[in-house]
Amino acid sequence: MRTGTRYLTTAYLGLRADHAIALDAVHSEVDEAWATAQGWLPLRTRSKDHAEFLLHPDTGRGVDVQLIAGDGLAASALRLNGPPLMKALHAALEGRGFTVGRPLFVKFARIGVQDDIGVATGARSTVIIVGERPGLGTGDSLSIYTAFGPKLGQDNSEKDCISNVRAVGFPPERAAARCAELMKASFEAGGGGVKLTGGQ
Repeated sequence: MRTGTRYLTTAYLGLRADHAIALDAVHSEVDEAWATAQGWLPLRTRSKDHAEFLLHPDTGRGVDVQLIAGDGLAASALRLNGPPLMKALHAALEGRGFTVGRPLFVKFARIGVQDDIGVATGARSTVIIVGERPGLGTGDSLSIYTAFGPKLGQDNSEKDCISNVRAVGFPPERAAARCAELMKASFEAGGGGVKLTGGQ
């Protein structure tokens, strides 16, 4: 029996029960110890707790740019020029309005590792700095590789490269500013492998 246009009591109670199930699901959490027991490595996004995760969706997403340092083919180049370059990259990218992830270091790194890291972290793009293959008298050069929309096995034609980053080549501050310009162009174009007007 019904009065007016209201739901029948059984339908109303059913809807309330369904809503309660959905509400419980949204507020449920997985304990990190449970993940460890499954043999999984527990990680976290930038969300400080479950309430922040629900109220501020951006904290649960990957950053705009994940920074990566790799030894590449000249570890000494990374030790010498890596710290100032990474600091300059962080400042230049944030200055362009990007959210930037805490730098990661990868030992025995090749360029392609940025694909795996980008996918694993959910970052919108990655920037890796690696020691360049040494030439005669040039063992201190770094290269910067940028990748937009990381995916496994991403073709190098979709990436951009800035090379010869060192004090007597392309100084870290200028290289970082150039990288930030490349990333801005990549985000605007919706892909990497972009061409900027003007030289270094």
